[in-house]
Order: sequence, then C-alpha cells, then structure tokens
Amino acid sequence: MKNIILILFSSFLLCTCSKLDNTQELPPATHNGANILACKINGKVFVASGTSNNVIATGVIATIFYDTLINIFAVTNNPHFEIMIFSKFSASLGRFQFGTDHFTNGAEYDDDTNGTLPTGGNFFNTDNIHSGYINYTYYDGKILAGTFAFDAVNGRDSVVHITEGRFDIANH
Repeated sequence: MKNIILILFSSFLLCTCSKLDNTQELPPATHNGANILACKINGKVFVASGTSNNVIATGVIATIFYDTLINIFAVTNNPHFEIMIFSKFSASLGRFQFGTDHFTNGAEYDDDTNGTLPTGGNFFNTDNIHSGYINYTYYDGKILAGTFAFDAVNGRDSVVHITEGRFDIANH
C-alpha cells in the first residue's frame, strides 16, 4: 500500500512539474534593480537573471560608454542563449529605433546550437531590413529599466523574432 501511495504521489509531482515547465510566463516588467532580462524568442520564453561579468558567465549587465552609448548583455546556459543590445543613450527616457550598424545601435542574438561560441553558433543580428527598438522607461542613475523588441537575421537568411522584451538592471 505504501508503494502505491508513493507511486501515485510521485506521478502527481512529475505531472505538475512538466505542466509548469510548459507554461512558463515572462516575469512582469519592473524597475527595482532585479537584474533581469526577459523576452520571447520565436514565442519561447527566455529569462536571464543575476549579474554577469561579461566573461563566459550567466546573468545580465549594462555598461554605459561616454554617457552616449549603452551595451546590455544577457546570457544563460542550459540551453545557452545570448542577447546583446547596443543603443544610443542620453540618460533620458523614450523609445529609440535601432540603426543599421548592430555594433553601435542594434542587437545580436546567439543560441549557440553548435556549441562553438564565440566564433560560431547560430548568430543573428539586426541590419537595415531586420530591426527593432529599445524603450527606456526608468532611469535614476542606479537602475535602468525598459522594453525592447527586434527581428534579426543570420548568414543563412533565417530570421529570429524577439518580442515582449523587458529589462531591469541595477548598478550598471
């Protein structure tokens, strides 16, 4: 009898966990320094959280250069995904369209399906046809938060759709 109860309880737990994994939702958009970047990649939820040192680590980091350019970098493992956003920045709120140069005003995405980072993987970037935006919704000098979305293309002309993006980063 104990074995039957244990089997039934284990089956219930397995069913519950599988259902939770299949219905993962995006975390809410916040501006409290949660150190999170989340979005949907072709409809699937991607969440990176924690702090990163930008050197093969997981987490989120934002770096402001010369008070005019920002780099937001998010990475997670199992599976491995990277999103990097470069944007104009002036410490003011608002929406900014990505330009044609993804290294200074655009976005990149790599899902590293081949396990060959940094020189390979499944690398996508914005260009003059595939673009997007970043919208800064909160900035107080210590916390930066906002939303983003973009389409990006790889060398084989496959397109990835990044939608419903949000970030909340402290101590950038």
